[in-house]
Amino acid sequence: DVVSVAVSRSSLALERASTELQNDREVVLTAVKSESFRRTSFFKPVSPFKFVSQKLRGDREVVLTAVRRDPLALQYASADLRGDREVVLAAVRAQTSTYEPGPLQFASEELRGDREVALVAVTQNPLALQHTSAQRRNDREVVLTAVRAERLVPGQGPFVFASPEMQGDREVTLSAVGRD
Repeated sequence: DVVSVAVSRSSLALERASTELQNDREVVLTAVKSESFRRTSFFKPVSPFKFVSQKLRGDREVVLTAVRRDPLALQYASADLRGDREVVLAAVRAQTSTYEPGPLQFASEELRGDREVALVAVTQNPLALQHTSAQRRNDREVVLTAVRAERLVPGQGPFVFASPEMQGDREVTLSAVGRD
């Protein structure tokens, strides 16, 4: 129908869709599966997922599909799904930009402290270190992963988000300045 064609061409059509259509699972899945759903730049500062109904923000399949295409859609997922390990891992694995804030900031506190989630997040985006728990900012492997990955993105600085103990660690410091 006309709405499915519109949202498949531009997921931003969700913004102008009626409340009924924003709550229509088929319409929303069509939108999140479309190429236009990806949030590719600062010029699209709002995820189209913002315009999805509250009900569908709690639909695991819809949210998983959305975060795999637009990791920052996690911001609009239900609290339960922001605490779902598989959903959060899908979002952090899908992050491609190291210049934008990552989806980890929208994950539950528990998952921000999950070691595997933290390692995946800082590998994808070294600046995600700032959104990990205090325990992870003091985790040598997590911090080393972040500062070593950072050298691929000149001018960024995950080192400043490390705990004072890790900032005083010789290997971490040498890695941060590129001399490991």
